[in-house]
Amino acid sequence: MEHTFLFQNARWQAQGFYYSKEAGAAAPLTGETVVTRAGDNWTIDRSMDVSWETPVHIEDHYDIHATNNAAQFDWVAQDTKLGTMNGAFIALPSIITSSYTVPDTDISGSEMLMQVSETEYLMEGVINRDGDPESWWKGRLICNAPG
Repeated sequence: MEHTFLFQNARWQAQGFYYSKEAGAAAPLTGETVVTRAGDNWTIDRSMDVSWETPVHIEDHYDIHATNNAAQFDWVAQDTKLGTMNGAFIALPSIITSSYTVPDTDISGSEMLMQVSETEYLMEGVINRDGDPESWWKGRLICNAPG
């Protein structure tokens, strides 16, 4: 099965749970990811809402670029909470990994998307501060508008 997330224009819905070390608890998360590929312009626009007592809304805009490695795609993103993030997607059979750093900070993170079907991926991710997990999430992405 070939990857559909990241490689096709589509709209994906996210649902799952977001965990915070500081809060010592989990909260439901929902979100949407729109992948757009048009020639050399390849972007992801993502939003996520976490249903804490005081809700949190996060938005990201990714610009993605192919590399000399056919499995690696470098990206730069603007995040409403973290600022600029520099990272890379690695597309392996049935798994897409992503790792990143936030320049001039001690923040890094990673995410793994495990393909279940052409229209579903399981996701797990973490944000680290100085190598220590600060928050993490898990859930699923469902394609509801293939391109």
